[in-house]
Amino acid sequence: MRAIHLNDVKGGIIEGYKLNIPTHLFKPGTNVLRFEPVMTPLVGKNCEYFQTENLFLTIYENSTLYFPAMPHFVDLPKIELFMLNGFPFTRWPDAHESMVYITNPDADTVGAMLNLIGVITQKNGYPLLEMKYTFTPPVNFKGEIIVMGDINTIPEDLKRAAPLSLTKQMTVPYPVVRSWNDESSLAFSKQISGLVPGKGAIMEFQSPYAEGRTAIVFTASSTKELLALAEAVMDPGVPAKSEGDLVLIDLDKTEYNIIAMKVGKKYFAGKSGRVSKIDMYLYSYPWLYYAALGLTILLLSLTIFFLIRRYRKRRIKGE
Repeated sequence: MRAIHLNDVKGGIIEGYKLNIPTHLFKPGTNVLRFEPVMTPLVGKNCEYFQTENLFLTIYENSTLYFPAMPHFVDLPKIELFMLNGFPFTRWPDAHESMVYITNPDADTVGAMLNLIGVITQKNGYPLLEMKYTFTPPVNFKGEIIVMGDINTIPEDLKRAAPLSLTKQMTVPYPVVRSWNDESSLAFSKQISGLVPGKGAIMEFQSPYAEGRTAIVFTASSTKELLALAEAVMDPGVPAKSEGDLVLIDLDKTEYNIIAMKVGKKYFAGKSGRVSKIDMYLYSYPWLYYAALGLTILLLSLTIFFLIRRYRKRRIKGE
């Protein structure tokens, strides 16, 4: 903020003054701007002023709040963002360009879908009026996709793209060690198996139908367990522990046992907004920043070295 010089002891009115709100401080999820009215009491003692705090602004009937186009550029998959407020399906508040694919039109699967949509709507704070629903594989849909169905009804192309390959010969990841950058190293084992009863899986990955778009799969070994999985998401402890791109949940216990890990490849979604290409590349590839920083330090060191060396030679010749 800039300071306004007030040199009138009787006060003054400044019109057309702009107050900038630092949107870079906004956090993922719901951000609330709250204006608290502070009034000066009409009744008081003589020569006594009860308003002791500085006022930031006065909102008039013609005051305007202007929000510029803000970037929604993020590296995915991150199930924690979905659990927070349904992102990226709620990039538009009404779930525009999003679809729910129901693989089995039975009562349990539809009930699981309704529970999940209710949870997302509650966290989003706005009804998902533009959400589309289908019972056929959305191979031509170029938006975000939520897949609800038991493991036997999920199409093969979605199974192959998932971080936990749910094909006949499954590729199962095992966390081995956690590295310095807080990422787990994984070992993979191929098994001829399926998702065992009593477990539900949530998987987020890049949609095989559109680059930069997200598909998230909710699945279990049966439709009844799929409904139990949707009910588990309503428990506050489950979203709090869900992260990465693969979440396995034990459905047979009173307290849900959750295994969360990051297995699949990273991809980027959204638009960068008013961000330069350099900033975008440095965000997408952090090693470029460190390489540029190291190169800058090296060049600066060499420059200082040669300047000192040249100065030393001149000094020796002068002596």
